[in-house]
Amino acid sequence: MSDREHPTYVIDDDTQELLESCMNLAQYIIDVQQDDATHETMQYELEELAERFNIQRGRVTTTQTTREDGSVDLNIKIEQDKPPPKLTVIEGNKEDPKIVPLKPTDPSKP
Repeated sequence: MSDREHPTYVIDDDTQELLESCMNLAQYIIDVQQDDATHETMQYELEELAERFNIQRGRVTTTQTTREDGSVDLNIKIEQDKPPPKLTVIEGNKEDPKIVPLKPTDPSKP
């Protein structure tokens, strides 16, 4: 992305789902571009948007192999830009004020 500092945003889950759907459609339009310069410009802008909204991205690569009998093998691989964090369950002092138990929330309440 760019070398300059830019704002990042935290959005609610519903808005993020809508934004991700729009970004998937935009990626489809980018992928069908026949002009490489247009493709690169659009791809850069989409990745910049994803970075600002902390949307996890991945690249899908496909490899097609045709066998001697005419059948085709298609290999699809998703490469994540950033690997997901590794979470670890820890035991701690339950009296520690820094430890806050997670409780289910009601999505209809702010």
